[in-house]
Amino acid sequence: HPRTLLAMEQQMLKRQSELGKAPPIGVKRTKEGLDFHFLRRQHAQRFVSLLHALAPCKSKSSSSVVATNAKQGTSNVKHTWSVEVAPICKGDLVLLPKSGNFQLPVGGQRWALVGAVGGTIRLIDPTSAQQFEVSSESYWRNPFTLLASKSSLSTFIVLDVEVGEESQTTPAKEAKENNNKAAHPGAHGGNAHWVHADATIARERDFGTNDVTHFVRTHLGGLIDA
Repeated sequence: HPRTLLAMEQQMLKRQSELGKAPPIGVKRTKEGLDFHFLRRQHAQRFVSLLHALAPCKSKSSSSVVATNAKQGTSNVKHTWSVEVAPICKGDLVLLPKSGNFQLPVGGQRWALVGAVGGTIRLIDPTSAQQFEVSSESYWRNPFTLLASKSSLSTFIVLDVEVGEESQTTPAKEAKENNNKAAHPGAHGGNAHWVHADATIARERDFGTNDVTHFVRTHLGGLIDA
């Protein structure tokens, strides 16, 4: 997904030291993604390892002989890694397959929100605000069904918020402060604390024109105010 590639690019810029002095000598956009070319095999291997740390990936390698020198007994070998990146982005709503052996929270549903994407995928049960993680290996064994992405979001105005009783041990004010410290704009960030709450909301475009409101359960109790 373009959003995933953009987020990975931002992380790579921050972590250039891990690539060392071995940047790609060429980058070419293709129909299915990007091609990176390196002078040495170990440089490409280091790059592939970094990709696996930034997002759930699966990769396979191959090699082919480009040219040989019979007199010197040497060969020029081209090594290729094909890396597939999971098309899952922060903010997506996903449905977990029944066949997957995922460690769901107690009473958790099979649908969840993607809270952060890194070497693992952090998911949030929006009805209870509980978080759980899915490893890259678990994802590729049982890929998620994408139900909706950020492009499907609508803006609502919060009229009232009531934090759930089970969340009282982490007061909303404290959670807001923690979230402000922990959150950052990259796709690999996340909020330290989600707080279960019930809220009354109204669609922004309807606000002031009708009296239609909605009573919802949300994991954003530590972030939103009336």
